[in-house]
Amino acid sequence: MSKTPSRLALWLTLGVIANSAYLFLVDAASLFYIGNVVGHLVLGVGAAVVWLFAGKGWPARLTAVGAVFTIVSGVLLAKMGNLIPNRPILWTHIGFATAASAAALWWLSSALPKQRRLVLGMAAATVAALLIVPQLPSPTQDVITNPLLPPATMAGEAMGGEDGPFFPSAVKTVSGDLIPPEFFLESQTCGRVGCHQDATAQWNGSAHHFSSFNNQWYRKSIEYMQDVAGLQRPQWCAGCHDHALLFSGQMAQPVEDFVDTPAAQAGLACVSCHAIKEVGSTMGNGDFTLEFPPLHDLATSDNPVLRTVHDILLELDPAPHRETFLRPFMREQPSEFCSSCHKVHLDEPVNDYRWLRGFNTYDNWQASGVSGMGARSFYEPPEPKNCVTCHMPAVPSDEPASKGGYLKAHHFPAANTAVPTANGDSTQLAATEAFLKADQIRIEVFAAGEPAEVVREQSAPDAMGQQATTFAVGMEAGDMAAGLTAAARAVRAPLRDGAAVLQRGREVRLDVVVRTMGLGHFFPSGTVDAQEAWIELKAETPDGRVLLWSGGRDEAGRVDPSAHYYRNWMVDARGNHLDKRNAFASRAVVYVNLIPPGAADVAHYRLFVPDDVTGEVQVSAQLHYRKFTWQYTHFSFRGETNDDADKAVGYDDRIWTLADQVLDVTGDVEEVPDPPIVTMARDEVTLRIADELEQPVSTSEDRGWWNDYGIALLRQGDLKSAEQAFRRVVELDPGYADGWVNLARVYVAEGDLEPAAEVLAEALAVRPEFHKALYFRGLYWKALGEYQNARADLTSVAERFPKDRVVQNQLGRVNYLDSELEQAVEAFERVLRIDPEDLMAHYNLMLVYRALGNAERAEQHEIRYLRFKDDEASQSIARAARAENAYINNEAQPIHDHGSAPTGFGGGR
Repeated sequence: MSKTPSRLALWLTLGVIANSAYLFLVDAASLFYIGNVVGHLVLGVGAAVVWLFAGKGWPARLTAVGAVFTIVSGVLLAKMGNLIPNRPILWTHIGFATAASAAALWWLSSALPKQRRLVLGMAAATVAALLIVPQLPSPTQDVITNPLLPPATMAGEAMGGEDGPFFPSAVKTVSGDLIPPEFFLESQTCGRVGCHQDATAQWNGSAHHFSSFNNQWYRKSIEYMQDVAGLQRPQWCAGCHDHALLFSGQMAQPVEDFVDTPAAQAGLACVSCHAIKEVGSTMGNGDFTLEFPPLHDLATSDNPVLRTVHDILLELDPAPHRETFLRPFMREQPSEFCSSCHKVHLDEPVNDYRWLRGFNTYDNWQASGVSGMGARSFYEPPEPKNCVTCHMPAVPSDEPASKGGYLKAHHFPAANTAVPTANGDSTQLAATEAFLKADQIRIEVFAAGEPAEVVREQSAPDAMGQQATTFAVGMEAGDMAAGLTAAARAVRAPLRDGAAVLQRGREVRLDVVVRTMGLGHFFPSGTVDAQEAWIELKAETPDGRVLLWSGGRDEAGRVDPSAHYYRNWMVDARGNHLDKRNAFASRAVVYVNLIPPGAADVAHYRLFVPDDVTGEVQVSAQLHYRKFTWQYTHFSFRGETNDDADKAVGYDDRIWTLADQVLDVTGDVEEVPDPPIVTMARDEVTLRIADELEQPVSTSEDRGWWNDYGIALLRQGDLKSAEQAFRRVVELDPGYADGWVNLARVYVAEGDLEPAAEVLAEALAVRPEFHKALYFRGLYWKALGEYQNARADLTSVAERFPKDRVVQNQLGRVNYLDSELEQAVEAFERVLRIDPEDLMAHYNLMLVYRALGNAERAEQHEIRYLRFKDDEASQSIARAARAENAYINNEAQPIHDHGSAPTGFGGGR
């Protein structure tokens, strides 16, 4: 080659620099980008060949050396793939290519002085682009944020309103059009190239995969819903269960027309989550926008040549694929991302009634200490956790897409034991059972005391009302106390083997404490009307004589109806129990009993010791979980009716029976599956019968159980007994600041301000500037009308926990009471950025804007307040249901006792 470089060398060098800069800065899944990947190969090889024969002189020789290493590293990348394990090769290639390009520009500017301005201009433009482009805002919504004013109707949430193709679901597509069902049928291609084979295999057995009509429990619920509610309403469910059907426009037809199609068996595919381009809010109901990627047809083509070309180019440059299918919010806001389907509400288009909160896994996590955003929790983990921490833990993997030998688990361990049981998937079932048993919850037979009726003083109702919900409410509400009690109940605790707390011929109350440990949300969560979680308590003599047995099962496997359950109990407009996963018919919640994350519950049992029993009594307590209830499982596989009684969206008066054999169902099933009962926690203690009762001695190691006991009593509204328990906590460990704060919770709930101030002073003496103590001291100052002091304390907490909605609500309320109206607006709007459906924020903004004379804004928030507020008249339906069922009426009481099960419930499987 001549000593003077040709114009070809110049343009090849400039071309490869421009091309490389584009590929480095842009990750676009487009034909233009793919063309640039191909162009990079052509330009790179051409430029490298020219550089190899650059000529004499240091610039030329440096260019040639850089070309050699660029070619070698480029060939290695092309052969091995530009995958995560090969990232060092990529950066080596970039490094040598950058050095070779810089040397080439030096060489060219020296050898071609007439082109020096062009060469230097290209260098300057490249550097500027590398510095500026990464700072530009993304054209897509890569951060999940909430609106200040949520839609007033479901039509406002849906794409195209009431006439939209997916209504009443809130799902959307980028184009506004339907998506072919084939898009959701190609999940196996994700493992084809060799990148995601482990993730694909894990997903294959997951509950996400079996979310649709490949799941008989779900199939039956939609068949039933179509029967009583028509064809359009089930699209609300399909937004998070049946993407291949809904997005292709097939869902609004009878199940029998599509149940055997591939689209009905697809479940949630890889692209159901990974093709989501935006999430509109944390209001759930499928509030996301799905994108049909432009190169999808190439990836799933039946033409082997096109498919091979796609796979080769994907391995050469997977960045566009990664940016398309792994958006920043999936990594940085995983819980907000999950909220799009793990939080729901119903409204008139679904239930022919009104707005009603369904299950809500997100908000109780967000408001708790587990998220790191809640300031007022009883407990918090050492480090905040999100959904991925527990439900997509790192598992060993050597697939190319793994990092450091680990992959985020895509079998999504959780609580669904029913689906793998029906599928005969022992691997998924074992993983699910192991997850449930992994110290998620603990149980303790903790205290004994004299049975006594609770003298209860009910607190006055809040003028604001409560949110309309079928689910439990935890730290996302301002308080957790149900009411007031007039006196504490004497107890002997903690119970240890040999404790003399029983006497012949007398009845004793046993208190069993259950505490959530590893959970980041309520226990249980999800559709709790169709699950079974309960305590089985058994007291017997050493020779096997049963004195008390609650929570046993009959021969068929049905659970004792009088047991202590963790669930909700809903009824329809006619008072019928909702036992068909038909929450759309809910018109009243008789009771809901779930345990928040980092909190506790206590169950009370009455044990009578006969005169002829001596020695010892062995007491065992077990916490069981079954997905699903016995009734719902058998309804799903055998349920039928020939009754012509009235039915509607809001009620079903028909009598349903169980056929003698399995009906037309999904899967190769000849008998009704029998999902396992998983014992998540257990405790045993041997108690002694004596003439003289003893008071067990507590040690510092018992502080935790006393604290849990107090938390459980506080949540039940047994405030005097809770005070008694927390007093034991601070006696055992005066340096435990949370013990003093928990006493303050009791006194603030009672409105007893003087002792509240005293214990808060103790807490702050132990732990200065403790945020929990400052919060409750803020409430103390607020109750006294000392608004400046209240504002100071609440502001201090809000600065450290800006996403605690209750702190912000209280700060806004203090500002409103102190006539600082603009500051009140700011605080309440911060609440709506956390939860656009927060009842207290809308109620108070209605008041604030009225005070400001802004009738239009006041009316906007009044509309939302009335939409989200509960229907107080519905309690008349609940009262009627309680009157008809003594067991349910007992469970509906915040403080209640249990005895032995009815005849037949004990010794069953």
